[in-house]
Amino acid sequence: MTASLENMTPEQISSLAALGATMRDNPATRREFLQLAKKANPSLSIPEIELEHAAQTEFKARDDKIADLEGRLAQQAQQSAAQARIAARPRISPPSSCTIASAAKHAATRSASSSLAAAKYSASGCGSCTVIAPSSASAP
Repeated sequence: MTASLENMTPEQISSLAALGATMRDNPATRREFLQLAKKANPSLSIPEIELEHAAQTEFKARDDKIADLEGRLAQQAQQSAAQARIAARPRISPPSSCTIASAAKHAATRSASSSLAAAKYSASGCGSCTVIAPSSASAP
């Protein structure tokens, strides 16, 4: 709907101008009034609205970047906390080949002495054994 001032009386034109000035000068309605004027006529230059729009665009880009960095820091903090919990756990190492249990097993299976081992070897029929008794002091 296009309104023309040509069909209005000077009183109506004056009344509209006063209403526009009141809306423009009232801090509660100024912003919306200027935005509506820009919306009605996009080629209209209103620096106050244009600067606000440019600042909001810049602030949004900055705020998005800050939010991204905060998210990354939070993720790194969670990973560090998890690694610290893992590092704080007591480590249970698997038994080595030289544990007490395996040493006891080895001691139980090995021969008590070399002469006993030789006797076991010959008794199994795998060889002969000659046991030499230690000589005692000369006999009279």
